[in-house]
Amino acid sequence: MIDILEVNEEDLIPRSNFYKIGRDSLDYVWLYVQVEKTFNFKITAEEIVKVKSLADFYSYVIRNSTL
Repeated sequence: MIDILEVNEEDLIPRSNFYKIGRDSLDYVWLYVQVEKTFNFKITAEEIVKVKSLADFYSYVIRNSTL
């Protein structure tokens, strides 16, 4: 995530959302595309809206990853 979003590790606080770490909606989409490719699963629009924080995102990836 650090490399994809080009952020500092100390900025990635679990309760933060993507906008609090200085990313915009295009960065958000780019991250999802990269995660889908890396972890081999599709993220649905219904699931995306449920992800509110970095902790939510991490939990979602862990639950759905096939690796």
